[in-house]
Amino acid sequence: MIDVGDVQSLAIYLGDDFEAAGLDRDEFLSGVARALTRYRVDRPSLHRMSVTFPRSGEAVAVFDAVCSVRSQQNYLDRLFSRWQVSLVRAESDWRVVTIKAIPSPLSPIRNLRVLLRQ
Repeated sequence: MIDVGDVQSLAIYLGDDFEAAGLDRDEFLSGVARALTRYRVDRPSLHRMSVTFPRSGEAVAVFDAVCSVRSQQNYLDRLFSRWQVSLVRAESDWRVVTIKAIPSPLSPIRNLRVLLRQ
């Protein structure tokens, strides 16, 4: 399960210049926290991951994510989504600098900003 308490743990993996759907780092984290108060996310898993290294110190991961999502009104047992995450090398580890939802026929998620209800 992923819950609102995990948001600060997520923050350490985001670069200072992070951007997703026009949201900066703080706006993104606030949106994630709000979303996790509306939805309960269970059993997340990643599939079909590919990672490329376009330049030294940069990586781009594209993957499918599947999870169960419950709200007061709905329950989706297997919510499918597709994502592109760009990362940069920061000393001994990596930091996320962009996250982009990739439209897919199997996914209702078209825009990260809408998902986070800004």
